[in-house]
Amino acid sequence: MLKGINSSKIYARGIAKAAPDDCFNEHIGEAIALHRALGLEVPDEYLNAPQPTEVRVGDVVAYRGFYKTIDYVTVVADGEPTGGGRAALTSIAVKHGKIIDDSRTGVGE
Repeated sequence: MLKGINSSKIYARGIAKAAPDDCFNEHIGEAIALHRALGLEVPDEYLNAPQPTEVRVGDVVAYRGFYKTIDYVTVVADGEPTGGGRAALTSIAVKHGKIIDDSRTGVGE
């Protein structure tokens, strides 16, 4: 979204959505939205970014939980506290889950 410096007037807006089977990445999504808001062509590398193959600390993983519900956890390093939406890198939930967000926001790399 492009807003005026001294006003809250919106001059342009760009939207980026991930397909249901794709892994979302906040940084790529922001780049796509900015290109669209500026009326620029979105590079093919952004639209066809490779899907992650390896789970890393900070990823969000979807897995089939108890009672066959779909649950979501943020991956943390082994030895860090788990529970409350956090699961260890080598846990069963992470090993058998699907990466749905690899933005790793807030994780120092």
